Formats: sequence, structure tokens, C-alpha cells
Amino acid sequence: MKKFVFGIIVVVIVITTACMNTGVKQMTLTTKASTVNLKIAGTGEMTIGWGDGTKNETHMLLGCDDEYSWLNRDSEHSYIHHYSDTISHNITIIGKNIEGLGCFFNQLTDLDISKNATLAYLYCPRNQLANLDASKNTALIYLCCTANKLTNLNVSKNTLLKELYCDNTILNLDVGKNIMLTKLSYGGNLDVSKNTELTELNCSNSHGRLTRLDVSKNTKLRKLDCSFNQLTSLDIGENIELEELLCQFNQLISLDVSKNTGLTFLDCSANKLTNMDVNKNTELKWLSCGNADLKSLDVNKNIMLTNLSCDESQLTSLDVSKNIKLIQLSCSNNLLMNLDVKNNTALEDLSCGGNQLTAAALNALFGTLHDKISPRMYISTGNNPGSNTCNLNIATNKGWKVDNTN
Repeated sequence: MKKFVFGIIVVVIVITTACMNTGVKQMTLTTKASTVNLKIAGTGEMTIGWGDGTKNETHMLLGCDDEYSWLNRDSEHSYIHHYSDTISHNITIIGKNIEGLGCFFNQLTDLDISKNATLAYLYCPRNQLANLDASKNTALIYLCCTANKLTNLNVSKNTLLKELYCDNTILNLDVGKNIMLTKLSYGGNLDVSKNTELTELNCSNSHGRLTRLDVSKNTKLRKLDCSFNQLTSLDIGENIELEELLCQFNQLISLDVSKNTGLTFLDCSANKLTNMDVNKNTELKWLSCGNADLKSLDVNKNIMLTNLSCDESQLTSLDVSKNIKLIQLSCSNNLLMNLDVKNNTALEDLSCGGNQLTAAALNALFGTLHDKISPRMYISTGNNPGSNTCNLNIATNKGWKVDNTN
């Protein structure tokens, strides 16, 4: 009898222990969409209850081969469901090891991920979320929650975060604890002095909330976008690894890029710049510096340039003889009296309208155009003094399409 009782006790203990170690994680989503498309990655078995009375679905999960491919529309990580009505539905996702959840464009009004501590990737933009609690998701390394209704986001517990993308509707985002961040997109007032691993920072903001930006500690930055703000100064002297800088539509009166010799892309248009020195930036391929008060521009050292835009300024001359890789040149609405492009044999798109080019100057310009036939050879010359009397045949006979409208 004693042996029998002992056997029962052992069985009970084994069953209880098994239940405790199942480690099942659960997430719930509330949607108003008629069709839901979820991306779910991880390992082991996963069950989805769609919340409309249909039978639960059970699937074997596939892992995250890399950070993004599992989010592709046609990936094997997709789980799609169509509803027969338009009311809200509560979706339940249960699994032991769910690592990635993509739930974008699903009209979600609620998302509860608090019970899934293994979640590493969360991609939930383009929904209607007013709240998002990620405090229990300490394994998160990627979070994108743009285009929602969020006004607050606390990521102080997510110390493993490497990439964070959120909207400027969020007030006072604190990323001081997220010292492993490499990519950050947020358009509000921001202190990134602790985020020394940052390689990409996007604080572009069409509402112009940012009035100052200190990136002196972010010496690993390769890409910085601080466009559409109210910056009056920008010091990037410490960011010597910078490759792309977008600072257009600010209030900058000067910009020193002499230390940023690795720059390949620079857009500083629509500021208050009167001078732009890019002599040290010999790797530049794209330069946009128009809509400013520039009276001169020297690009002789920028022999890698393929795209140059310097419209809407005060330039009286422009020498592009050394820029033999130029594909696109836009210098409209300046004070140019002549332009020579005979060395620019890769040119496909030239805009020089709104200058001071006479008929003789335009004819001379047409004479310097190359005649290498390509699918796109376009020149715009309208609103010049000689637009109506120049000989367009010089250009069209070489295969160029001419827009001479005023």
C-alpha cells in the first residue's frame, strides 16, 4: 500500500512540473480590419485564435533568418485571415518562443505583448494604437511603431534595443538607457549623448520642433537626417565617419563639412547659407545646396559627383568641367550668363531655366551637349532672355528633348 501511494505522488509531481515548464507565451491584438495579415517568426508551435468563432490555427514557426526578410509581404511567415463582418475582433497568439511580430496596416486599436518576454522584433506601424507597453519585453532589439496615435513611449527597460523607429507625436522620448542603439528615428527634442553606438540618426520633423542638436558624442554616425527643423547651427566636426547628411529646410547660416571627408551624399538646400565649401569632400556623389543665398560654388574637387542641384540661388557662374560623371545637373533660377557642359558626356538631365542666358549663350550651350543617344536626354531652358529666339534644333538634332516653356 505504501508503495502504491508513493507511485501516485511521483506521478502528480511529474505532471505538475511539466505544466510549469511549458513556458507558453501569449499576445493579444484587437483589430477593426476586414482582412488581417500578420508576420510571425520564432521556433516551435504557435496557435492563433482569430476571435470570430472560426477554428484556431496551429502552425510550426520559422525563425528570423535576418532582421527584415521575414517581414516581406510574400514571406512564409505570413498568416492571413478574412473576417465576414466589420466589428472589432480580439486575436490571440500563443507560442513558446515567438521572436518576431509584424502587424502593420491592420487597424489595430490594442496590442498586448506583456506576456511575451522572448519577443525580439516588433514591427507595428500604420495602426491606431494609442498605447504600447513594452516594459516587459526586455529582449527587444528592434521596435518600429510609427504612424500610430502614440503620445508616450517608455523604452527604459529595453536596454538591448539596437533599432528604434517612432513618431514625433511622442513627447520627450528618453533613450538614455538604450546605449546599444545603432539606428534611431524620432523627430522630437532628443538627447543622444549616451547613444555612442549610433550609426544612423533620423530626427527629421516637418513640424520643425527641433531647435538644437548635439551629436558630438556620436562619433560612429554614418547617416544623419535632421531636415525640416529650426536648427540655426549644426556641428558635425566630431562625426568624421559621416557618409550621408540631410539638413535641408532649416535655418542654418553656415555649415562646416571640412572634417567629413567621407561624405557621399549632402543635402543642405533651403537654408540661409551664403557660402558652401566642399573642397575637402572629394567622395561626394550627390550635392543639393539650392534655395539659398549662395553667390559662388566651387565643385572642381568633387570629381565623383553624379547629381548636382544648386537652384534658386545667386550664382553668376558655374564650372562643371571637372565633373565628368555628372548625370543630373539642376542650376535653374540663378544669374548664370553662360554654361559649358562639353566635358559632361554622362549628362542625361539638365535644368538651367530662369537664368540670364541669351540666345547666343543658349546656342553655345546646345553646342556643348554630347550626342551619345540614351533613353533619357532632357534639357529645360525656359525663362531665359534667349528662350524664345534660340535655335533648339542644335539640341534636338543631338537627340535631346527640350522643354523651353516660360
